[in-house]
Amino acid sequence: MRPWFVLLAVGALSTGCTHVVLEHRTVNQASTVPDLQYQQVLDNLAMFACTKDALPWHVKVKGGTIQVTDQATGGFLAVIPSAVSDSVKALFTPSMAGQRTALQQWDVDPAIESDELESLQLAYQKAIDPRDEGGTIRHEVLEKICELCLKYGILPKEDTLREILNNRRDNLSQAIDRLEKGIEAAEAAKAGDLKEQLTAVKERLEKMVGQDGAHHIAHLYTQSIVYRPLARLPANASLADIRALRKESANDPKTLLLTALQIACEGGYLPPGDAYAPLGRNPGLIDQAQDKIKTLQDLIQVKDNPKFDQPWLCMGPKKSVPGCVCHVGHYCHCGCDCYVWVTPDHMKTLQDFTLAILSLAPRDKQDFSSVISRGAAVGPPQSLR
Repeated sequence: MRPWFVLLAVGALSTGCTHVVLEHRTVNQASTVPDLQYQQVLDNLAMFACTKDALPWHVKVKGGTIQVTDQATGGFLAVIPSAVSDSVKALFTPSMAGQRTALQQWDVDPAIESDELESLQLAYQKAIDPRDEGGTIRHEVLEKICELCLKYGILPKEDTLREILNNRRDNLSQAIDRLEKGIEAAEAAKAGDLKEQLTAVKERLEKMVGQDGAHHIAHLYTQSIVYRPLARLPANASLADIRALRKESANDPKTLLLTALQIACEGGYLPPGDAYAPLGRNPGLIDQAQDKIKTLQDLIQVKDNPKFDQPWLCMGPKKSVPGCVCHVGHYCHCGCDCYVWVTPDHMKTLQDFTLAILSLAPRDKQDFSSVISRGAAVGPPQSLR
């Protein structure tokens, strides 16, 4: 066989198998995603098993790179005898070289926002103490749900909404007293419009805290589901247009419930004003907020197929880890050396919990809150059932 034929064959073979290697490496790297998610969840759980008030960590996988580059070169050196002399024989010296470059990497983004870290902390605390005998975790989760609902104009489930309002009747009663004083001040100042507005809010709150409060809340909640969506403002809307639309939506059942929720909650993220005033938000952020609220509600759900109210995590030293488990988390710091693991019969719970963690720390989306420049929808979206 001629030497150059051999070199051509080697080059063709090297180039032709590149796609096969790339396919194998792509599959191998993609298959590490579940293990990566499971491992960071379990390592966090091991840390919270040592310190329940720890600060969680989480990295979001935004993308990855898989690249395979093959390069083959070949040649030969030929020495040809002279035409007048055959004393030098023909000499062929072949040469060839091959190079393969492989690149595999994940593009990750650490969770650094305080809201996300607080939500993750509550989730990990709930996993370590699923029964929550003192109710502390449940209270904090309800506060976080309230914060998200008011920030993005979303109603939680009816049971969650009623629990928040019923457990904070004192706040609503104090608001009624403040409104009564405001009505008197408006009457003295002959501010008829303000007096009418404060009186309407006061009457609605009185219905919620009265004997038929639960029935009234349920009635408003049912109305909020079928209520027509509020109109969208054009990009060149004026401040007067926004005020007119908000005045028109004053009787929106969702706005009424969110107003009561704003007054009832104890958080300092929004002032306890007389009426809820929604802001325009990126629809992508609203979708993420809905997922977060649903996840937080699932964490504290104790009926209708509860997921996380029973112990499902095993904890102990390394010698206690059985050989049959596939997923083990470890934390060693400040004299604490703890292992956590999940038995095969609780793998479904680990899967659900990992998905919950991913929904509490989603990839970041750009936010905007200017309804004038972007023409965003004003008013809360559909209720989260």
